[in-house]
Amino acid sequence: MSGAAGSDSLRVTIVHLGRRGGLGERRRVEAWRVLLEDVGATVAEIPLMERHRRGLRPPSPSDLVALLRRRSVIETLAWDARGTAADLRRTEPDGTVFVTARAYHPRLHGIAGAEVLDFVDRMSSAYGDRSDVVRNHLRKVGFRVLSWSHRGFERGTRRSPAGRVAAGHGDAATLGAVWLPIPIRAMNGTASQQPDHDLVFFGTLGYPPNIAAIRRLARLWPLLQARRPGLSLLLAGARPTQEVRATAIAQGWELNESFEDVAKVCSRARVAVVPLEHASGIQIKVLEAAAAGLPQVVSPPALRGFAPGFPAIVAEDDAAFVNGVLRLLDDDDLRRGLAKAANDHVREHYSFERWRPVVADLLRIEQPAAVAPRSGEGTSSSDALAGSAPSPREPAARRFAS
Repeated sequence: MSGAAGSDSLRVTIVHLGRRGGLGERRRVEAWRVLLEDVGATVAEIPLMERHRRGLRPPSPSDLVALLRRRSVIETLAWDARGTAADLRRTEPDGTVFVTARAYHPRLHGIAGAEVLDFVDRMSSAYGDRSDVVRNHLRKVGFRVLSWSHRGFERGTRRSPAGRVAAGHGDAATLGAVWLPIPIRAMNGTASQQPDHDLVFFGTLGYPPNIAAIRRLARLWPLLQARRPGLSLLLAGARPTQEVRATAIAQGWELNESFEDVAKVCSRARVAVVPLEHASGIQIKVLEAAAAGLPQVVSPPALRGFAPGFPAIVAEDDAAFVNGVLRLLDDDDLRRGLAKAANDHVREHYSFERWRPVVADLLRIEQPAAVAPRSGEGTSSSDALAGSAPSPREPAARRFAS
């Protein structure tokens, strides 16, 4: 892949929805930007809902045909593909990264010489999980329709030797894509030794699977309190529903709806709990707690996005979850040891440095002779990558749809 004439750097454009409340998407886009700039690319972004929101304009016949042929997904009807294509051409990209299927449309195909579709999560599964969790019948139906739309698109893209990636380890295997997790910078050492809470659960508190996890915590709370009176929990995250607020009040939990630094939230607790019953993709909350040096008790779904061996207590059922929490709270050595193991694991396997070679290969970018690690990153060599992470199945920088 070579840059345009007269340019010393390759130009890569990231196309994403650009939703104001899409915190997970924003983290993914930021990770792509860092990785691409670190391998020498010049990066532009097209936030679709900011620049090309369709509004009341009806979709074109070609938009509907793409949807019916499962070459796009329903959410693409929210933005204007024709205007986006013109915008993308103006950036003169050597490569394009589409962050989720919701940001891809066949009109955008072929503008760049190399294209990568980042599924992030397997949305057919994610929407299916949400339909199982929500209680409103109309929302259930809506999520099922979205799941159907993404399932067809995901199956269609398997037929091409695409530059396709996914953040979750299991999702990548199911989709036949390259595993590219969300890299993170781990802090040195473990979390604060003077926390003011025993437990913490954090995430977007209006997200249905997180709401279901909070319901589960509320169900387990009397069992935990009976065995450890005075137990405290910090519930942190944006957009809590009325149900979440009411649950926090009823259980005596502190609710923090606004914070800027996840590491500071983690420093306020001894143990992170992630009792998710439904999960898709890679759970950023698990990565962030480990990066902050906090030991965790998690459910099996919370680790589906990770390669085997992630250091945490994995609780198969409610009784195991309660016992795991109390074990960590009662055993200082176990708590510190698990925190260090998780922090070291993230530093070694989920750093930016470790995943730069994969990004360079996806877009056929020749890496600089040496790329210095950013502050706080690990220093594992790229040679170790092949031993622990899937490599691209073929030269991946190919166009994935027509």
